[in-house]
Amino acid sequence: MEKIDILEQKIRKALEEYNSLKKENGDLKEKVKELEIFKSDMEKLRDKRDKAKSQVDDIIDTIDKIQLDLKL
Repeated sequence: MEKIDILEQKIRKALEEYNSLKKENGDLKEKVKELEIFKSDMEKLRDKRDKAKSQVDDIIDTIDKIQLDLKL
């Protein structure tokens, strides 16, 4: 009977550890989802930044052309 009690304790402990790991796994999956959303948002911001840089470069080129035209 004592061996059965010891086995039951070990099984309970293993089950508790399993449930704890299962919960941690779920938490980690949620964090991964959040990071994927963050990564997507960062990529969108990079695209907007690159587009803005391109527009600024175009404006600078236009200003340079106007200045050249005025000098001529």
